[in-house]
Amino acid sequence: MVCSASRPYSFCVDELGNIYKCNWFYGKDEHVIGNVATFKKYKELISQPEAKSFLSKRVTPREKCKNCVMLPICLGRCPLSWEVEEKYDCNRAINDLDKLIPEAYEWYQHFNES
Repeated sequence: MVCSASRPYSFCVDELGNIYKCNWFYGKDEHVIGNVATFKKYKELISQPEAKSFLSKRVTPREKCKNCVMLPICLGRCPLSWEVEEKYDCNRAINDLDKLIPEAYEWYQHFNES
C-alpha cells in the first residue's frame, strides 16, 4: 500500500485525542474523523467520508507514474497528490534506484532475522 493512511487500521491521534486518517491533517478541525474519548466503534471511524477516501486508494491512477521504474517501490507516492495533476509528488530520482534496492533488501533481511 502506498501510505499508512490507506491501511484499514492506521490512524493518527493528536494531543487532544482527535483522530485523523492522515498525519498531514494534524490541527485541522475539518479533517477530524473522531476522538478517542467519544468514538464507540471502529466502523464509525472507517465510515467517515475522509477515511473512505483514503481506504479506496491503493496504487496511483496517474499515467505518468504507470510507466516509471520506481512505481513498484513508491506506489505513486502520497495519495493527496493524486487528485491534483500538477502536484507531482515524486521526491526520488530514478538515478537513486541502484542505491535504494540494496538498502531496502538490507533492511528486509535485518527485520526478518529478528
